[in-house]
Amino acid sequence: MKEYDVLIIGAGPAGLTAGIYAARAGAKVGIVEKSAPGGKANLANDLENYMGTDGISGSDLMIKSFSQAEKYGAEFIFDEVTGVFPDESKAVLKGGDVKYKSLILAVGTYDRKTGVENEKDFIGRGVSYCAVCDGNFFKGKTVVVAGGGNTAFKDALYLATIANKVYIVHRREGFRAEKILVERAKNNEKIEFVLNGVIGAFHGNEKLESVDVKFKDGGVKTLETDGVFVALGAEPETGFIPSEIKKDDNGYIVTDDKMQTSVKGIFAAGDVREKNLRQIVTASRGSSPRSMRWKILTIVKICKILYRHISIFV
Repeated sequence: MKEYDVLIIGAGPAGLTAGIYAARAGAKVGIVEKSAPGGKANLANDLENYMGTDGISGSDLMIKSFSQAEKYGAEFIFDEVTGVFPDESKAVLKGGDVKYKSLILAVGTYDRKTGVENEKDFIGRGVSYCAVCDGNFFKGKTVVVAGGGNTAFKDALYLATIANKVYIVHRREGFRAEKILVERAKNNEKIEFVLNGVIGAFHGNEKLESVDVKFKDGGVKTLETDGVFVALGAEPETGFIPSEIKKDDNGYIVTDDKMQTSVKGIFAAGDVREKNLRQIVTASRGSSPRSMRWKILTIVKICKILYRHISIFV
């Protein structure tokens, strides 16, 4: 059974940052990723709020980060973790078990669905959760974006460069998105707002043809559309994490200011942690703006702790 000084589950911004720091420090580092390195950062079309990267795409930044981690000796394991056993310092993967001296959970989140019964029937046939991935399929067409946060508005603005018409459907009149994004959307003649309603039904035969928007007052409006991009937020990927690792009421992992979980030797970083902002800048720092110390690179904190925790560093 292979053993690592530091095993990192998740190769998004937090996992890659941790891997780079730990590998440069001389640790034997394994990074487990079940899909493509970069996580949701790959979906960012343009990064405008991460220092030194203005205009670069999320996928380009993650490719560079992946190469950097490999350069310093981090080993990538493309597999899925199905369980973690702290008493045995072991992670169970579909392809076999892996031992660790310290563990960093950087598993991120997954997309929240609309909850409409037949939503799954149209996935890949009009329903998508990634505008950057699937937007080009809707060139010159009409699309709907469901949501009111940053992701929804970024998706809508991106899709407006491709589609002829973009509806933003949101359950209330106010938005969680940054003001600058809201203003850009309001000033875009291709974008129309449908507020105080949610998607209540998907219609179509071989592909999506329309959706029903159900309003708070009981009314229903049918929007003819070729595609729906769901951007309703996220849920933490913590289903495989054992109960002894404390989570909040929403399933996010609770840590102290050193990113230590309730189990000694197990840390959490990035979007899977209990925090307010879920962006590349905060994921790679692993910190929370609720603390005045949120600007500190807290992945560095983790690695400093690992220096004391792992014998190879002593």
